[in-house]
Amino acid sequence: MSVPLSILKNIAPLKPNIQNAIKEIPECQKLLGEGYKLEAIHEYTNKDGKIIFYRVRLKNPNTNKKWVRPVHLKATKWVWGDPEFSDDLKPLYKLQDITLHPKAKIWVCEGEWAADHLNKFFHKQNVYGENIATTSGSCTSTSKADWNPLASRKIVIWPDYDEPGFKYAKDVADKLSTLNCDVEMVDVEALNLPKAGDAVDWLSVNQNAGLTEFESIKKIQPNFEEPIEPLFDTSEASVVDFLVAPPPPRIYLLEECLPMGKVGLLVG
Repeated sequence: MSVPLSILKNIAPLKPNIQNAIKEIPECQKLLGEGYKLEAIHEYTNKDGKIIFYRVRLKNPNTNKKWVRPVHLKATKWVWGDPEFSDDLKPLYKLQDITLHPKAKIWVCEGEWAADHLNKFFHKQNVYGENIATTSGSCTSTSKADWNPLASRKIVIWPDYDEPGFKYAKDVADKLSTLNCDVEMVDVEALNLPKAGDAVDWLSVNQNAGLTEFESIKKIQPNFEEPIEPLFDTSEASVVDFLVAPPPPRIYLLEECLPMGKVGLLVG
């Protein structure tokens, strides 16, 4: 869906009033009428700070259901969906800041909401620029993002405390393993978080935490065990399939226990 810019007011040429624009889009109007609240508008830029698109986050405070969608300006209309990206790879969140601070430690979260909360904490502690939180988006977004700006950087992955979160962390670690990155992962199992808990939950519980307490959060190496896949269906494997003729009957010294002509041992 889209909305013509002509119905919007007070729009600056380079940075339109996205909040008013979003509220005018019919799909958003419908959700807002159902009790959803506009919780955040996340801005994605290129490395030079030029705005490429936004991700709109609505949440229903009664049901806790979230609705997150990308929206971009196409000609004179707001259009839902991602714009076209160079090489079909979308930029990382806070790309301009990552570019401006080449020595910063990068914290990779699942989703912009967690990244924003970490960045607010870094600003509060006066260490933003030394620490920057980013994301590629949702837990299934790793293959669609351009991770090259993080090459040779020091990285800390902060996964959500659930299976999709660990899967996202693994996917991110796999991507960064090819870019000569120094990668650690927050040991979320040691943080006493609720199921699906993330950096936002930790900061909420530890509202008075300072930089010393934050830096003491336990980190581990992202060693992920790959499941072993059998080479064939073992349930269908049978030695009988490979016999030319049926084997002769086995003669037992002790029925079904000690066969004749074989070394055996009785232990009591």
